[in-house]
Amino acid sequence: MTSKKKLQLFLTCSLPLALSAMSQTVVYQYPNGNPGDWSDSATAALLPVYTSATGGPGGSGFTVLHEPLADRGFATDNGPYTFFNAPPNPSSPGPAFHAVSQSIAVYLNPALTSEQSGGVVIDETVDSTVNTPQYSTPQLWGAEEEFAVTGTAGGLNVDLWPGGPSIASDINASGWYNFTMTWTAGAGASPVDINLAINDLSAGNALVGSISTTAQDAGVGTYESENLDGSGYIWFTEWSGDFGYNHLAVADVDAVSTPDGGSALMLLGSSLVGVAWLRRRSNRG
Repeated sequence: MTSKKKLQLFLTCSLPLALSAMSQTVVYQYPNGNPGDWSDSATAALLPVYTSATGGPGGSGFTVLHEPLADRGFATDNGPYTFFNAPPNPSSPGPAFHAVSQSIAVYLNPALTSEQSGGVVIDETVDSTVNTPQYSTPQLWGAEEEFAVTGTAGGLNVDLWPGGPSIASDINASGWYNFTMTWTAGAGASPVDINLAINDLSAGNALVGSISTTAQDAGVGTYESENLDGSGYIWFTEWSGDFGYNHLAVADVDAVSTPDGGSALMLLGSSLVGVAWLRRRSNRG
């Protein structure tokens, strides 16, 4: 074996080990909105998507998602989802992080009559280092929050779902809107602080509205700060009727997991997902 090949082999084998041993900020970025694993929440099958290299916010690309169960009569838990990395394995947890942020840009056009008559829920959550008390699955849902985008007489309204306060009322200009959730850990078993924000990317990233809350006991155990373990998934859970004519354009799917200090590891435009996995908690309709 030549010296060059030996060096290549050494780098290939040792680099992942070196990275795993470092305390790092982990960044996932998918500017065209397609991590490569958008899946049907009913079957876990990969969904066909349409992608464009241009036309998204800032001139980047975008991806069009289809509501996969529109013809099957389902009203809830029916939209596509994507993991930022492989489904978490609490029996061998990764490092706990101080903060995690996830975001997705969605193109909204309030002028469409179909959007005025329906809605969509944008669901985001993070990973956990422990299992839920009831299930042998990661304790994700105590730190889960959702944006509900619904049609109103004046445009589109966004609420903290279900039954939460309004984040933005009557969005009446079409364009790209960024939906961001940020989870910040406190000390030990204290609740995780959650901030939800909407920015209008078509208006210079202007803040449309934001709201703060804390991780709650969602029937599967309280999500504690010491269990915050990196990025999780984005899921369009409730996608009703003809909202968006059963199509949504998405872009800039990002996640940043930040430890207390450390260097940056950026994973740009390639999905690490090897298995499509999702289990919905049983007490949500």
